[in-house]
Amino acid sequence: WCDGDGLCGSWAAGEAHVDCNISTEAGKHTLFIANAADPGSIIQQVPMPCGFEDVSYGRGQDSDEFFYFPTPTPGSANVTAAKKGVTPAVTFSERHGYKTAPFQLSLSCADASAPIYYTLNGASPVPGAVGTYLYSAPIAVSKTTVVRAAVCDAESILQLDTSATYLFLADIFQQNAEPPEGFPVSEEVNGQVMRYGMRPDIVNGDAETRARLCAGFTNGIRTVSFVIDPLHLFDKKTGIYVNATSSGDDWERPMMVEQIYPSDPEDEFSVPCGVRI
Repeated sequence: WCDGDGLCGSWAAGEAHVDCNISTEAGKHTLFIANAADPGSIIQQVPMPCGFEDVSYGRGQDSDEFFYFPTPTPGSANVTAAKKGVTPAVTFSERHGYKTAPFQLSLSCADASAPIYYTLNGASPVPGAVGTYLYSAPIAVSKTTVVRAAVCDAESILQLDTSATYLFLADIFQQNAEPPEGFPVSEEVNGQVMRYGMRPDIVNGDAETRARLCAGFTNGIRTVSFVIDPLHLFDKKTGIYVNATSSGDDWERPMMVEQIYPSDPEDEFSVPCGVRI
């Protein structure tokens, strides 16, 4: 039996099959294995963790522990490579958003012994990859910075990334038409036109205009930050921005999306998602 939004179950001697839907949300269901001759006798109680499509969950071979199995083996022993649960989320000491002074950013997670990795280029952390750093001390943040962090564990079924975008208005207003670091020159890749920077006739206007701009950026509008590996956008063959006419599931790319809204922090978020063009 499994409880949750509606009961479902099956009683059978020997091999049994339960025909029901189980939510992918962690903790929403608990699976009970009972003696069919004595339904009140619970043999096993298994809280169901996060579920994933086409991934099974069960005991490891010669083990009392439960694992994920990316290659399910219905009707057979769980002999394929087993994976642990989702990696713990990384917590940031400073909330994302608009900043006016430099600060030291600390990263932590529920497992104090777990190694935390981070990037500053929008890419998902991968140990050993260029641009991925092992966190060992607070990070100095004094300019517009995007931090993406995770506990990297190859034995886990899913690496849970978290991100925070820190915005300094002086940097934003001073953006010119030169490509930022890691971004291509206009028409360099597949002829795709790129436009960078802020309009100088607006940001370099009179004091009243600049004051209105500052007030609008920090309090009056919602700001959305896309935190993504630049290669997912600009790679000649696989980047979705420079191959914008391509479509379908094969052209979806993983990223983080943040909403920054200082007027109502409850309306802010930072979540993983997929993006297509």
